[in-house]
Amino acid sequence: MSKSRKYINGVMSNIKFLKSKYENSKEDIIRLTNQAEYERTIKHYNNLIEQLLEELLALPIGYRYTGKFYLKKPYVLPVVFTEHYGTVYRREDLVSWQIESGVEPKDYSYHRTIFKKPEEGIELKIEDAEPIYDRNLTTVLSEV
Repeated sequence: MSKSRKYINGVMSNIKFLKSKYENSKEDIIRLTNQAEYERTIKHYNNLIEQLLEELLALPIGYRYTGKFYLKKPYVLPVVFTEHYGTVYRREDLVSWQIESGVEPKDYSYHRTIFKKPEEGIELKIEDAEPIYDRNLTTVLSEV
């Protein structure tokens, strides 16, 4: 099971906090130990932060599905499904799908449930969509 972005950001924030506290008491640490021990510890903190950044870059930021999907018309009985062909996108941290293309603008743009096969009740899942990765380090660093 992969760790979530929120968890990794929290761990990275804690490590940066510890590193800043360690750097603030630099003179006392060097006086009690030595300069080499201090630099080794700072290097260890930096290595941990780099490893966490690599884990963040390996996680997808969202999922995109292109193909045929069905939307349920709201407030209609009996239940009516409309067929659409287009693209839907779901951010990693949300539960709703955003319609990017294939649906008229008068319809809602966010849907919690999108169906792949409405007759069988099969909903569109993130496993059906392709993951989208952000390899831009500045975007990942802005989240922290």
